[in-house]
Amino acid sequence: MKQVLDELEQMRDEYANLKEELDRQKIINGKLMENTFRKNIDVLDSNKKTGIAVCVVMALFLTVFAIFMGTFTLPVAAGVALCLIIMAGYIVLYRRMDFKDGIDDVRTTALKVSRFRKNYIKFQLTSYAWVLGFIIISASFIFKGFLTTAKSLTAIALIIVIFIACACAQYFTDRKVLKACDEIIDRLEEGDNLS
Repeated sequence: MKQVLDELEQMRDEYANLKEELDRQKIINGKLMENTFRKNIDVLDSNKKTGIAVCVVMALFLTVFAIFMGTFTLPVAAGVALCLIIMAGYIVLYRRMDFKDGIDDVRTTALKVSRFRKNYIKFQLTSYAWVLGFIIISASFIFKGFLTTAKSLTAIALIIVIFIACACAQYFTDRKVLKACDEIIDRLEEGDNLS
């Protein structure tokens, strides 16, 4: 009987040690997950602020451009409206992915991030189509009589350079945002599997 009690006592001690080790590992994994989550959320938050700022700057640029050229009332109004629509899109897109509660429910948070990722791709593709359409339609107004002066050619060249630079910057920003979403989802699913 004493031998059985000793074995039970030893098993209880081993179980307590194992439980303590697992609890310690959960804390370490939780902190690692939280740090990764915060880092990637900072990437998303930075993208939101940058997207809104770029829309405001582009609206101001179009207005200054119209003053510089002395015309383009319809394309400028359409461009400013497009910038405001895209800015509103950024606000709505990020507002839907609200993390005020933190990451208490891992599955719900992973689902929110996954949904955000899908909506972000749709939003960006739609934005690219709108901007490209705006440029093509505006070109008909711009090129009608404006290829005759050096001032007009300079303005058109400036628009083309700015568009190419913005497209490249947006592509790399989008990749960074999608990578951050993937890392958040992976970490949350990994943490959920450990629980």
